[in-house]
Amino acid sequence: MSLRDALKLTNKLVKIDDMDVVLRRPSIADLVEAIEVSGNPKIHFAAWTVLNHLLEENKPMFSSLEEVMICDFRLVEKIGKEIDILYNEGRDLPAQS
Repeated sequence: MSLRDALKLTNKLVKIDDMDVVLRRPSIADLVEAIEVSGNPKIHFAAWTVLNHLLEENKPMFSSLEEVMICDFRLVEKIGKEIDILYNEGRDLPAQS
């Protein structure tokens, strides 16, 4: 992890099932919305993260949650786990004094 990339919200390329996938790093606004969404039992959280962070040609790949929900569930879960890692970037850095 590069702290500079995380702070500058640089997109991240990850490999999932031999596919290159581009993910948009979350901002503070994304974190606030994610906290709200995670408390809503009607919204599948991994699908929501894919909707908001999976990019294709530097634009969101999906335009609605419904589009994501008809995709392969296992793949959505795998991509969601990679996005979750981005939400947790920096937590393992040593405390500053």
